[in-house]
Amino acid sequence: MPDFLADCAKCAALCCVAPSFSKSDDFAFDKPAHTACPHLRRDHRCDIHAELVGRGFRGCAHYDCSGAGPRVTAMFAASSRDDPAVASTMLAVFLVVRVLHEELLLLETARRVQLDGDLDGALGRELGRMRDELERAGQGTVDELVCVDAFGLRKRNRALLSRIGRAIGGKARLFILD
Repeated sequence: MPDFLADCAKCAALCCVAPSFSKSDDFAFDKPAHTACPHLRRDHRCDIHAELVGRGFRGCAHYDCSGAGPRVTAMFAASSRDDPAVASTMLAVFLVVRVLHEELLLLETARRVQLDGDLDGALGRELGRMRDELERAGQGTVDELVCVDAFGLRKRNRALLSRIGRAIGGKARLFILD
């Protein structure tokens, strides 16, 4: 399993560039995808990080990349991050890895749900296969990751999670595994 911990000190601020956001209660202005936030400094740090909520960026303050940012940043040489071609590839890989990490975290939560033994049965095996598929997709090279259909995998994973949710009904109990 990948490391799901966000660590901004080990990231090239990919979340400040890759996603788009629209002006709302969570964001003070519109920002298109693959465009650096105007508050992003050249050293890949946020100029208003200590004031995000007060400046209208509650969405940024609560954002968690689930470890995708540090993982993708580590895949690229620091000296090449300012090359536009490399930056474009980094952003594409970040968006894929972020989806894979989010889906793996959801599967991990589902794995912790006791289904009166059913997670040891068909649903449990399907959950394991889906987890393996997501993990394999995330282990590819940069060129392979760019080609991953992350949203197709997300759609299939969410369908599985919906089936698990229906199977659970009101009988589930959550437990933490060591």
